[in-house]
Amino acid sequence: MASWMVTVAPRCALCMAVLGGLAASAHAQTPNDATRGARAGSAEARDHLASAKHAAATGQWIAAAQEYEQANQIEPSPAAAEGVAKARDALHDDVKAYVAFSAMLRDYPQALSPNLRRYAQKRLQALGRQTGTFNVKIIEVGARVSLDGIDVGATPLPAPLRVTPGSHRLRVSKVGFQEASLEPAAVAGVEVAIPIALAAELHTGRVSVHERSGRPISVLVDGVVRGPAPWQGEVEPGSHEVSGRGDGLSAAAQVVMVSRAATADVELAATLVVTRVNVSIADRKGSVYVDGRVVGEGFFDGELPVGAHTFRLSRDGYEQFEKDVVLVEGRPYVETVSLAPITVVQGDSSTAPMHGGYGGVLVDGSFEPDGVHGDLAPPCAPQAAGCTASSPVGFGLLGYAGFISGVVGLDALFGLQADSGNTTLPSASPDGATTRLTLARGGAIGALRARLAWQAPGVRLTLAGGLGAAVRAVRIVQNGTIFDLFTGGSQETTYAAPAITVEGAVHWRVAPGTALSLGLLYWGENAGSGILVGAQPLIGNVRALSGTQSFFMPFLGVELGP
Repeated sequence: MASWMVTVAPRCALCMAVLGGLAASAHAQTPNDATRGARAGSAEARDHLASAKHAAATGQWIAAAQEYEQANQIEPSPAAAEGVAKARDALHDDVKAYVAFSAMLRDYPQALSPNLRRYAQKRLQALGRQTGTFNVKIIEVGARVSLDGIDVGATPLPAPLRVTPGSHRLRVSKVGFQEASLEPAAVAGVEVAIPIALAAELHTGRVSVHERSGRPISVLVDGVVRGPAPWQGEVEPGSHEVSGRGDGLSAAAQVVMVSRAATADVELAATLVVTRVNVSIADRKGSVYVDGRVVGEGFFDGELPVGAHTFRLSRDGYEQFEKDVVLVEGRPYVETVSLAPITVVQGDSSTAPMHGGYGGVLVDGSFEPDGVHGDLAPPCAPQAAGCTASSPVGFGLLGYAGFISGVVGLDALFGLQADSGNTTLPSASPDGATTRLTLARGGAIGALRARLAWQAPGVRLTLAGGLGAAVRAVRIVQNGTIFDLFTGGSQETTYAAPAITVEGAVHWRVAPGTALSLGLLYWGENAGSGILVGAQPLIGNVRALSGTQSFFMPFLGVELGP
């Protein structure tokens, strides 16, 4: 009930204002205005005004609006303009009321009383908030514009179109152009810009083509390929031949009539186009493949769709035959192939990537050209004054094992090594006989190394280096040899020494995974300040060796691995 009163009360007040306004305007005219109106007016206009005022007084607003509009059409006047505006406002015809109030203020700026002018301006503001506008922007001049089926003029329009909120139908037409039709939505109190570009009138028709089953074909119009199906395009009005073709497919031609600015729908039905094929293996042994699918054993005789295909013939132990063929309608394809046995060639693994475990055994000779730096080597100790000495020589048996990936490997070197050197003491007896002392040394060595390898066909070069240690026993034997190390003589001394090692080698591959090795290994160890050993006939202990011991070991060996 409260909401009804809120809605109705303003309108009731508006009706009273309209009635009061009409009466006031009738009395507001001066005798001079009435005289001029009587002279210029007509009896018909006055009759319509009288009828309008009577209808308004009794609340018949539709009749009042019609009578005021007829009076204003016959003889425009402030009273008629005021009556039209207030009657349309009372009918809630917001758009026509807005237009009428605007026209009244525009056409009679001096004839309206101040109160009426203020009232009209106030209603214009209210109606402007209750309605919206369409600002139709069209480049073409002279285009006819209709709104909700009513012609509102030609472009350019003098002002935006006043409309009620909501959706409206807007059409624009001009000779030589396609009609534009749209449904814009108006918003209260908002001006909506509507740009419209008219497209030139079509002088062609359209053809829409699709293949019934969705098969991939190209569409031909009058023998010219236009594109893949489905296809749409413009053509000249008249009769046209539409057909289709694809890989192994053909669609029969259809004749269609195309009208200007109309679309002709065409459905094509593509069917397979085949040709005869006979492909066989000479001895009829093996499998025949067409496009990756087995179609026969020994031979294939049948029909295939025209177009591109791949034939492959294979048999275990024989070279495979493969061929790409384009089959043509009406031209049978026949081919017989003899498969060649596969010739087994031993692959060369010497250049294969190096990856995996490796190892080897080496036999070496050892030389110590710089000597042992002991008391029995020049300059000799006092008890061996005047001695002469030879550089130690020896031999060894070494092994190594590791893993390589690419050109880098890691391995462990280990083995046994023995060497000896002789020292001759000057004669101390009347007969001039001399004394020969043999320094015999032997023990185990070991090292961890990094290895680099360079591969060539049949040959490999390697460079290795690392850190290690040696544990050796030393004995001085009078008139002995290296083999007396563990069998006789004076006391024996054992020592351990840190070491470094560097090795370079060449490996000749003699079989897959086997190579002969030739190289040189350097072994350097530090015996410290001296290794003391007793040596008869000398009195007391002597320094058998001291400081850096440098061994050069040429070797020959066998390596196994990648």
